[in-house]
Amino acid sequence: MRKRNGDAARVDVAEYLDGDTRPEIGLARAFRTLLSMPRPGILDLDDRRIEITGPLDLFSLAGRDVSRAKHLVRNGTIVAVPGGRWTETTHVRSARHDPSRDPAWLFDLGPDAVDVGSSVGGQGEGVFVRSIDPVARSVELSQPLRVPPSRRPHTFGRARYAIDLSGLRRVAGLTLERITLELRGAASGVLLAPEGEAVSLLDCTISAPHRYGVASPGRGCQGLRVERCRFDSLTEIAPARRRTAAIACHGDGALIRDSGFTGFGTALILAGTGQLVLGNEFAQSPRRTSALPTPAVILSRGHAVAQVRTNRFANCTILLSDRHCDERVSAVGLGGVAIGGNIFEAWAATDTTAFLVVKPCGPDRAIRDVAVDGNTFRSLGGPMRRVERVDESTGTIDRAAAASLRVMGNIFCGITNETRTPVTLRFDQPEAARRWILEPAGDLAFGGCLGEIVAILPEWPLLDHSGQPVGGVMPQVRTTTVGQARRIELHWPEPVSGRVAVTLSCDRT
Repeated sequence: MRKRNGDAARVDVAEYLDGDTRPEIGLARAFRTLLSMPRPGILDLDDRRIEITGPLDLFSLAGRDVSRAKHLVRNGTIVAVPGGRWTETTHVRSARHDPSRDPAWLFDLGPDAVDVGSSVGGQGEGVFVRSIDPVARSVELSQPLRVPPSRRPHTFGRARYAIDLSGLRRVAGLTLERITLELRGAASGVLLAPEGEAVSLLDCTISAPHRYGVASPGRGCQGLRVERCRFDSLTEIAPARRRTAAIACHGDGALIRDSGFTGFGTALILAGTGQLVLGNEFAQSPRRTSALPTPAVILSRGHAVAQVRTNRFANCTILLSDRHCDERVSAVGLGGVAIGGNIFEAWAATDTTAFLVVKPCGPDRAIRDVAVDGNTFRSLGGPMRRVERVDESTGTIDRAAAASLRVMGNIFCGITNETRTPVTLRFDQPEAARRWILEPAGDLAFGGCLGEIVAILPEWPLLDHSGQPVGGVMPQVRTTTVGQARRIELHWPEPVSGRVAVTLSCDRT
């Protein structure tokens, strides 16, 4: 029975739940009714607590386009009861990857198919199966893989989700409001459709997901909106070994605001552009531990065009990578992100610990268009060398190609080297020489990126070989690269000694 509620039709939850001996079957029927409505609809669970032993049965909606009307599900708790229906299936299939295709595909798959929504293991972490072509024995992926195009085995894992919309072709305008998913480490949360937009989670709680809180196998998360939500993961596993993610989003324009994330291996995997991460709290654990910081936010699109502002990172970091883009996008560079007004805290630190990590996935990547301003960086577990670093375990950075890097107005507590750009450094040359070699790499952002020399000023009279002042001379300047470090050469018209102040910038224009 459907009741009118203003301009929206209301699904009578009592009719479905009270009229069925198994409430989870009634809930699935109510969901199907709502999503089948051609006009706006509301499913109000009336603060009921409903236990389910497996994913809600939405298979009769397979292939449908649910984007013509807005639908709202609100006010209820769904509890996943541990059992065999939640078991994640894993398949190893040999396939050939073609990185030149857009979108990315795996070809010549084995005779046994994989399911839409399966995640790809190994180098494909965060990559999902978006669609399947059984005739061609191939699958479309949500993102390209960082593997050679040769034939090789791939591991596909299919988690089980309490609300699984992957069978639908397209879902748009769906809102979950004041919904609690108690997943108990058995089930994952919500799997969106392969296509769609404007899905919202408002004032929701997702606790203890098996793998993912919210995920999409394709672009069904376009314009995803998550506000005032709470995501909590199991914390019995050591932080470095956790494989859970609160949100895996491949679409553009996601808004994650005023939400809390605790205990995840990674809270946010954002593979699109135009993402806004505002006013959230990311905590590695509910209480302070001696574990090293782990990534909370991964921006994996390369040039992300994202804003990360006014968040708190408790023993958590930000990772900027080009893991989920092809070579054409990677050529634009790593960056396009503004990080401002955040609080970063580390509970433990080593020589390689940093709050901002750039990890290229190919050779000669350039860091461009990065602004880090107005943040507070604090190390509570001993001194931290620096707040930013480059991880070149899977690629390299071309430091000579850096452009538009600005690190200004930050507060450093317990940090040995305070990163700034532009930065003014002082260099002493005790012996008179025509060529002075200045090595400022340790004082420059992201491993020695040098954009341009803004100013050079002698701090007192320069002296010649005999100790007599030399006036009216200025050097010619040359920058060179030695190994991975950028250095500056000052060439004077005659041998001189003394001190100069040099203002350097990573902002190449």
